[in-house]
Amino acid sequence: MKKLYAVLIVSALILITGCSSKGDFELKRSKGITVAYTDTFEKTSISPMRLTSDDIFNRYSNTIVRGTIESIRNIKIDYGKKATAIKALASLKIDTVISGNAAENTVVTVLLPSYAGNASEAESSVLVSRFRNGTKGIFLLNEVTEDTIAEANNRTLYYDDLCDYYMFGEDHFAIIAVDNDIIFNPELFDDEISSFASLAEAEAKIRTILAEES
Repeated sequence: MKKLYAVLIVSALILITGCSSKGDFELKRSKGITVAYTDTFEKTSISPMRLTSDDIFNRYSNTIVRGTIESIRNIKIDYGKKATAIKALASLKIDTVISGNAAENTVVTVLLPSYAGNASEAESSVLVSRFRNGTKGIFLLNEVTEDTIAEANNRTLYYDDLCDYYMFGEDHFAIIAVDNDIIFNPELFDDEISSFASLAEAEAKIRTILAEES
């Protein structure tokens, strides 16, 4: 009888251990999909589409905040049958709400459209690649609802399984401070502005734009 108990216990442990293949996240609604942290993946060049200021502010974002990335990690989303996507998840501490329904002095989880932390200081890379733990900036986001999804291999990823907000594109939806520089894509302002002295100056410009549109 003791041998039987031992076999049952070992079998149970094998089953439990096997659950690790489900990834690092418990997805409540996203059936047949696994999401896991990753540090190993093929890095590819990204060519962002051209966007207008109106696209960026009014079509592809509904929340603008200023804050600090407290932590960030790359993830692999596996839809099965070799359909995968490499993105990043960031914990963002919100200091100031410029527009939208976010709350100040809260930490939210943001799904980023591509991997982060792969750009050297000398590289001319998309903004998301420059995000690090401690990066301060202004972030243009979309609030996640129960209907926010991504689909691949006939499977549906419900964003609310992973995050509170998501960023639409890799290069147009943030203004960040890197060392003594303020970095952003000038298309954010229809190429009319190419530099800011500080994040405060950038925030003031955005508030002016939003006030003129209201």
